[in-house]
Amino acid sequence: MKKGQSSLTALEIKAMVAGYFRYKKQCSIIAFEASNKLKWADGELADILVVTESRMLYEIEVKVSISDLRGDKKKRKHQSFLNSPSYLPTYKYYFAISKELADKALAICNELYPYAGLLVVSKFPFNSTAVDFGVRECKSPKCLNKKRLSLKEVLFLVKEQSGTICRLARSNASLQETK
Repeated sequence: MKKGQSSLTALEIKAMVAGYFRYKKQCSIIAFEASNKLKWADGELADILVVTESRMLYEIEVKVSISDLRGDKKKRKHQSFLNSPSYLPTYKYYFAISKELADKALAICNELYPYAGLLVVSKFPFNSTAVDFGVRECKSPKCLNKKRLSLKEVLFLVKEQSGTICRLARSNASLQETK
């Protein structure tokens, strides 16, 4: 592992964060690599989108290195979060990063992304007593937009996730055939 690099893969972090929101926070809609075209059409995919029971949208961006975290500043949505957050449907925005990068990531978030929260993910054995799924909120995010998603927007996310599941199933089937 290089300095400034995570010991966890992006997939491991995504799985642990999804478990945290689904089971610890009781959010029933979690979408991976989903389109954030609910209000803007810049083509960016969110690593994880979460819809709360009250239809508020959380966006989580997974980072596996400090340079990756710094580089996210180039995305247009960060200018929107700073200048006109109510334009976007995101209620809260988080970065998720592995435990060994937490201190540097916190300093970068405070400097470059003052509105963003920080989720710190630790590798741990999955078992029934792990109630936090190895995820800890290191920094609370600011509320960016207090509007609830419409039922049409929630349905859009569900359809997006359905497409992702179908693509993953197809990829898995292809992998099984090559064995």
